[in-house]
Amino acid sequence: MTVQLQTRNQVSLDLGPSTIQGWTARPVDATSAVEFATRYEEASGNSVQPSMILDGRSRGFWRNGRMVAGYRVGVGARRYAALAEPGAVARWPFAPEEAVEITHLWMDAELPVGARRQVYAWMVADVMGSGRQIVVGGAVDPVLARQQMRSLPFLLEERATSMSGRDVTLWLYYGTITTMLADAVATGVPVPWLGMR
Repeated sequence: MTVQLQTRNQVSLDLGPSTIQGWTARPVDATSAVEFATRYEEASGNSVQPSMILDGRSRGFWRNGRMVAGYRVGVGARRYAALAEPGAVARWPFAPEEAVEITHLWMDAELPVGARRQVYAWMVADVMGSGRQIVVGGAVDPVLARQQMRSLPFLLEERATSMSGRDVTLWLYYGTITTMLADAVATGVPVPWLGMR
């Protein structure tokens, strides 16, 4: 089965098959949001309510009946704006409602590189489907922050905070659809709608 994603700008993206190498990609529903929240907490150490996962376009990836990866794409950077230092959002070079945010991104540690690239390809397509050009991300893990800032290279904020009962450093950053696509192509992510598989 081939999946077509219709963007707000009426651009149709061919994402290829929804079942790839034995794993399935599909939107998260009310039932799978509970599994998503549990698996996200196991992978990240941060808790999330299933209702937060359903507030946006969330996608899960399953292999052998088990969720192995997921993310949430939300129109408007509300979650990250709420995490920012008081007054910091006023200094952002865009209004939060003009952006799309990627939150709750996680993958099983044993997920092979090819599968990780497919998850990223779906995420890029979902971001493109939002119709927004500005993309906001964030992390509390320094390794993830460095990796994600290849795609979203502009730092909004770096600060110490507490999250899920732990003292952490929070990085908030942004980029554009163009910076995400450039990183995708550079790292070998399949982007079939650009003719690259």
